[in-house]
Amino acid sequence: MEANGPGRGNAPKVKLAGRLPNGRPRFLEQDDDCRYRLLAAANILVKRHGKDAALVASQRIDELLAAGDLEGRAVWFLILKAVSELQRDKPTEGEQVN
Repeated sequence: MEANGPGRGNAPKVKLAGRLPNGRPRFLEQDDDCRYRLLAAANILVKRHGKDAALVASQRIDELLAAGDLEGRAVWFLILKAVSELQRDKPTEGEQVN
């Protein structure tokens, strides 16, 4: 599954893992490979769109909802969350910093 459909101009094309033997989408399991791919997609958005990366991800979520692609929408919510993590400037309360 791709994080976006063919011909999507500004959205990064990051291939996400397929389904597990039980039929669940692999991205829901949040394994290391999937986390890496989600962060890679978020990083591409931040590099391309800077402060507008979260807005671009939100717009993509809306497009997928309108198209009825709930699985794609769920992936983009995770990408949006990763964008937020990449762009935050200070740790959350109680978070350990190396």
